[in-house]
Amino acid sequence: MVIRRRSAWFVLCTLVWMAVLTTESATAQPADMFGENMVLQRDAKVPVWGWGEPGEEITVSFAGQTKRTNADRFGRWRVELDPMPASAEGRTMDITSSASKVQIPSVYVGDVWLHLSESWHLNDRAEYRSAEPHSDDMAPICLAAPAGVWEHQNHALRPVEGRGTESRWSVYKTPGKYFRNDAYYLGLGLTRATGAPVGIMGAGASTLESMTPPEGFAAFEQQLGPLAKEVGTWVPHTPRGKQAYRNRLAAIDDWANKTRPLLHDDDITFADLRQPPSLPGPPRGERGPTTLYNFVAHRFTPAAVRGIILQPKTYNLGDPQYEVKAMALIRGLRAACGRDDLPVCFVQMHTPDRYEQNETEDPADWVRMRAAQNRLARLPNTTVLATYDLKASSRSDPDPGLRVARWAAALVDDAPVKTGPVYKRHRVDGPSVIVEFDQIGRGLMIGKIEPAKPVVAAPDAPLGGFQIAGSDGQWHDATAIIRGETVVVTCDAVEKPGSVRYAWVAVPAAANLYNRAGFAALPFTSRR
Repeated sequence: MVIRRRSAWFVLCTLVWMAVLTTESATAQPADMFGENMVLQRDAKVPVWGWGEPGEEITVSFAGQTKRTNADRFGRWRVELDPMPASAEGRTMDITSSASKVQIPSVYVGDVWLHLSESWHLNDRAEYRSAEPHSDDMAPICLAAPAGVWEHQNHALRPVEGRGTESRWSVYKTPGKYFRNDAYYLGLGLTRATGAPVGIMGAGASTLESMTPPEGFAAFEQQLGPLAKEVGTWVPHTPRGKQAYRNRLAAIDDWANKTRPLLHDDDITFADLRQPPSLPGPPRGERGPTTLYNFVAHRFTPAAVRGIILQPKTYNLGDPQYEVKAMALIRGLRAACGRDDLPVCFVQMHTPDRYEQNETEDPADWVRMRAAQNRLARLPNTTVLATYDLKASSRSDPDPGLRVARWAAALVDDAPVKTGPVYKRHRVDGPSVIVEFDQIGRGLMIGKIEPAKPVVAAPDAPLGGFQIAGSDGQWHDATAIIRGETVVVTCDAVEKPGSVRYAWVAVPAAANLYNRAGFAALPFTSRR
């Protein structure tokens, strides 16, 4: 009898709980990027969006503002909050409809970044925890990433809308295993520089193609050819996409008509049935075009952000179309975010470690990749940030994140220098080559870097990384000195120099030219 009563009680509770879940699933809900400990972008209009019943009135209240709208015929709704100043006070956002009320506690206002980076783990070494602590009196660092996502699980064949609770915000107080290392140190450097909360949205990087939204392929369709045209058929709201979907749906109808009669045969087996044709989209497999964007960035791009940080992996090493694919990535993400002027930081390829050097038989591929990345700086509001001076394994250490934080802080403060010295021109003066630079700010310096510490001047160290060549085209290591706002380069083996280059090798270990803002000079060659 007791067992029966307990069983009945269990069934009753289950039915009630299922009823609650059913009711909530039919009410207005925000997108999954809205959650406890999230950060909203300061000094900008802030979109808030989600889903509900078609026609349902939705009210969003936060920080003294109340905005109302109605869900469209697909159940989608969106409002925009007016610009707000930074605030480290965790306040509650209310999202209500006639049938529901969602409360999101601990919502901050600060600077938000879309961050696609190669790093996955945070080094848990004790010296870094003690060297870079986050104290309770500092503004919070918050990271939003799809829950449980690892490098081989962050691709999708179709855009993930971000419904439900798949995405979460975490507050980072100290480094630890499986925290994003670059995200933590980016946030730490930024909150120290600006005093405002920092929100970082994103996950690991992949191929350039997989991170690119369809808009990026469309913008460079002529250069990318068949690849871009194929991506264009996956977008259902374009004429080409609509026709592709019509054709595929007709094929699915044909499959259904031919398959349905087979089910009347009692002897039918799996082998007798074909799989139905799939809807237009990337082929199955990892790192295909748009697939990382579909799973990660797509759910974040409607948000208001301060800027985009890109640090791709080495998958495109040796790709002759690296430059145009990277431009498509930048253009596509800006289009998806709805801002053509959105600042972008493209973190240049680091020095390869001994394993990465084996990824190509031609070491010059690393040089060509950095050269293609250099040219991205020609795009408006695009910064290329050098990291060749950081040791190969440092993407698991604080330094890449802290360097990107220096760029981000300069962007927030509208500082005149946001990257390292950039080759401007050179002239030959007898046996010497005199090199001029842009982005020198308060001047050039020979720098020294130690893990987790800012770059410091090392005036007694030799300036390395420079080579010059004469009419024979042979490059020779050269002596270089800083003279005012220029670098003077000479070599006893080259009496009549004509060309000069810097850090133009796969592993530029001797290169140590910086500006006094602490940014490494970008590699260059004057030979075209």
